[in-house]
Amino acid sequence: MPSPRQRRSPGGRDRRSSSIRFEEVVENHQNELFATALRILGERALAEDALQDTFLKAYKALSSLKPGSNLRAWLFRILVNTAYDQLDRQKTHARALDSLGAELEADQRGYEDDADEQRRDLRSRVEVAVRSLPAKYRDALLLRAIQGLPYSDMAEALGIPENTARSLVHRGKRLLIPKLAHLTKELD
Repeated sequence: MPSPRQRRSPGGRDRRSSSIRFEEVVENHQNELFATALRILGERALAEDALQDTFLKAYKALSSLKPGSNLRAWLFRILVNTAYDQLDRQKTHARALDSLGAELEADQRGYEDDADEQRRDLRSRVEVAVRSLPAKYRDALLLRAIQGLPYSDMAEALGIPENTARSLVHRGKRLLIPKLAHLTKELD
């Protein structure tokens, strides 16, 4: 009889080795997934919850992932869906924006150097402008520009065709330009 550590899962795989592999998955992807969750949800605690839920869902569904599938895009898709479910359940979208603004103001007050303060102010204005975009454009821009996902992975993560992903990024940028136009005038 095999020891508890050597028990096999119903699919015949060694549970211990699959959990070790899953630990590697978590280790390799947790930082970029957390950053995306934080940008979508706006609060650290909510992002941590979404990340934990994402990995729990992924662990439970890992056996259904087809060989050769894009694991990274699959994880992003689970994360985005989990984050939106969380927003829908808790109705915290407005609260997240308020929290982000308060954190950015607190950060700005803590720095005495004018250059640092100006950079933080600029970054906060850009983040507020990005957050003001409709969700589909904001998420496309975050996955492409911030996380650096290729369009194919981004499309898979969002569950849309690749051309639609390209279009969302392009339209998101076009919507963002007028929101940031006043900043270029201030910098001149």
